[in-house]
Amino acid sequence: MTGELRDSEKRFELAVSATDEGIWEWQAGRTRLFLSPRCDSLLGYPAGGLPRDLRGILRFMARPARRELLQAFRLHVTDRGPLLCVIRIRRIDGSEGWFQLAGKTEFDAAGVPVRTAGAASDVTELRRAQQAVIDSHAKLDTLYRHASLGMALVDATGRYRQANSAFCAITGYTEEELCGDDCPPLHPSEFAGRDARAVVEACLGAPTRAYETELIHKLGHRVLVVITTTMVGGSDAARWVIVEDVTARKAEQKAIQEAHATNESLIAAIPDMLFQLDGELHIVRYHAPSDDALSMPPERFLGRRLDAALSPEMARRFATAALAASRSGRLQRIEYASHRGDEGERHFEARFQAVRTGGSLAVIRDVTERRLAELALRESEARWQFALDGAGDGVWDWNITTGHVYRSPRWITMLGFQPGEIADTVDEWAARVHPDDLGPALAAQDAHLRGESPMFTHEIRMRRKDGRYMWILARGLVVERSAEGRPLRMIGTHSDIDEVKARESQILDHNLNLSSLVAARTRDLQLAKDAAEAANEAKSVFLANMSHELRTPMHGVLSYARLGEARVAQAGHEKLRSYFHRIRVSGERLLTLLNDLLDLSKLEAGRMVLNLAPVRLEQLVGEALTEFDALFQSRRQRLEYRVAPDMPSPRLDAARIGQVVRNLLSNASKFTPEGKGIFVSLNPCTLPEGEPGVALSVSDEGIGIPAAEIEAVFDKFVQSSRTRTGAGGTGLGLAICQEIITAHKGTISARANPAGGVEFTVNLPLGAALPTACPALVEPEEA
Repeated sequence: MTGELRDSEKRFELAVSATDEGIWEWQAGRTRLFLSPRCDSLLGYPAGGLPRDLRGILRFMARPARRELLQAFRLHVTDRGPLLCVIRIRRIDGSEGWFQLAGKTEFDAAGVPVRTAGAASDVTELRRAQQAVIDSHAKLDTLYRHASLGMALVDATGRYRQANSAFCAITGYTEEELCGDDCPPLHPSEFAGRDARAVVEACLGAPTRAYETELIHKLGHRVLVVITTTMVGGSDAARWVIVEDVTARKAEQKAIQEAHATNESLIAAIPDMLFQLDGELHIVRYHAPSDDALSMPPERFLGRRLDAALSPEMARRFATAALAASRSGRLQRIEYASHRGDEGERHFEARFQAVRTGGSLAVIRDVTERRLAELALRESEARWQFALDGAGDGVWDWNITTGHVYRSPRWITMLGFQPGEIADTVDEWAARVHPDDLGPALAAQDAHLRGESPMFTHEIRMRRKDGRYMWILARGLVVERSAEGRPLRMIGTHSDIDEVKARESQILDHNLNLSSLVAARTRDLQLAKDAAEAANEAKSVFLANMSHELRTPMHGVLSYARLGEARVAQAGHEKLRSYFHRIRVSGERLLTLLNDLLDLSKLEAGRMVLNLAPVRLEQLVGEALTEFDALFQSRRQRLEYRVAPDMPSPRLDAARIGQVVRNLLSNASKFTPEGKGIFVSLNPCTLPEGEPGVALSVSDEGIGIPAAEIEAVFDKFVQSSRTRTGAGGTGLGLAICQEIITAHKGTISARANPAGGVEFTVNLPLGAALPTACPALVEPEEA
């Protein structure tokens, strides 16, 4: 018996040493475990390196692995099933591996476990392979579910087994509807043969080919698709159907074809010659309205480089322009002349524009007739200018419809100005005519416009640039009228008769007392000199400011107009809309400036009529505040309006005083930060002369005005250094306010608030002694 036991143990040892699995055994009532050397080597330990007692082995395991092993053992003992669990154990080198523990328990007659034995094997690689398969299936499922292409699995009977969301979106059916017993008809009968061929080719293992067909949507309409069919490996003969909705692509292709046909029609209708050059300067395409327009047959230039088809000089000029257009993206223009047999010399203009796909496009236009017309026009203008220069007269041409006035250089220099210093408006002439001469001159002009006189002729005094008045003989004639007799255009001249008038004055002066004449003349000349110098300095400053303010918006209008004109064929609607928006903004700014200048010139010339009447000033200010209420709220500005009781009603021009109030409120809001306050008050006051009046105060908590600039802000085109940038404005608002208040015999002043901001105060007399209409000069009727 002892020999048999030794033989059995020997066989067990041989079996243990021959297997890759570690053998373990636990016996009830014993603390030690049996672990084969393979158990040690599985974890990288030398033989005997692992603990051989149950407590040591459990401590060796991480808590999750220990808990999982004990739970599996309890389940095994309870259910008497096989012991099988996979746990994660750390090796001696620090790496972790997955190990499978399998075993079986022997029970005694009472059902108590006696011993448990089993094997341990390293299943790390198997576990990784399983996880890779799971990850791969998850990725493929994600691709299947979220793919932009429709995918459906069809079995051998043609029944749908599954379909992704893209396939359902293309057909309009849900996956349940497609995979149900009553599969909806998706394939039109006329495409049955094509679909059957694709299935047969897929079954025979032929290379997968996509083909175009149609599917019937749930709503009844047809959907253009491209279908690819491929067999699924296995014995069930299922196949994948991959579907791409090409409706949008087909529509785009159709649109491109239609656009191409439209472009071809447009090119065919163009009277100019077109030549397309590639990047190597080969002529790859051309268009000509007729074969006679070409200087050589097409076969001599088509497909050839420029230097092989043209003369060296012309090839050089064309190549330079084409390369410049391709590199810069900007239009290049050249002009040249060419002899055309009996036609003689012809003039051409070539425009080169880059092509986005590479190369350039040359548009060649015959401009011979235009050049001849321009030459004739220049010759005619030269003869006309020679005649005018010989006579010494200045010429003006008035477009009555648009208000535009052309003035010749002689007309401008006659008054001491340089070309460009006088605007092309009618008001420029009226503003320079002596006030005593303006009314009679306008009356004579209106009489001629009405057709009551054969010609407009009048002697007037006009103010020169240096402030001196000179005598001018103004003559004019209406040269164009509408069918109703309304004047449209008037042309005339200005003749310098200052010396003639001076001689007449000298003859009269000799009849007066010479001594008193000399004294009076000396005094007058001195006063005139001082006035002229002051006016000249003021005018220079005024013109410099006005020129800047007028040119800035005008440059905006012209720049975006030219940009829109140059890009009208390439720019999109939004880009063109932005050009027109900027032109409109610049135009509105220019119109505002011109309106301010017109008001200011009328006020300074005394031509602004004040319509005086008793006005409830508190009501007028309240209405203005109501207009600004939305603006104050949008900027979160706090408003306080206080009115003293029993306010008198002064005699004012309500419209003009309202203009002042709105200007002050606009400035207060514009230069007051969000969350700050604006304070308006009305109180009775006593003017410096002792007479009663009313005081309007507008105060803010804004950025304020430096003390050194307080007085200057009422000058024309002057803005505070703190408000000159960022808020806009022309610098005329306060100057106009001062003119309006001065016309009412009142005063306007400004002072800095100690806590920040500025306070404007307007003092106005009650105006009892002022007439109802108080003009400095009756405003003439505009021509």
